[in-house]
Amino acid sequence: MEKKIKGTDAYYAIGWSKSFDYNRITASRILPDLPGILFFTDNGKGAMRPLLAYATWREGLRTAMRDLFDDMFSKCKAIMPYGERKNLIYRYAVIDSTKHDLHDVFYWVLRNYNPELNIVKGFKPTSRYKNIYVIERADTGNSENIKLPSGF
Repeated sequence: MEKKIKGTDAYYAIGWSKSFDYNRITASRILPDLPGILFFTDNGKGAMRPLLAYATWREGLRTAMRDLFDDMFSKCKAIMPYGERKNLIYRYAVIDSTKHDLHDVFYWVLRNYNPELNIVKGFKPTSRYKNIYVIERADTGNSENIKLPSGF
């Protein structure tokens, strides 16, 4: 991830991993133990529908996935049935700069994708910046070599 500040605006560049079919076993091998955002979509009927965005700082992405869908650890039992869907796809972005940056990028993701299972209304940015802009890079999966265009 890269971040630049211009006046009262923040510009972020983040890298999303490639998309994976959800499988509890393989997810534990794929996901890093780093902070970031998990993003789930429902690929049923050929339409990629934003389903859930989940940000984690302290626990890391691997533990966050377990906390969502493993019946022994789940903090939200209502979400667990979604892990059994055959069309559940996920990707992730590592956001490891600061907890406040993660919060602001997560705010942007919620605002721009409006995932079905998230309650977007009432979630606010950190108020450090007047505007938050995010450039998304696909199929990178890590925070290294994610650069903002020189025009920013």
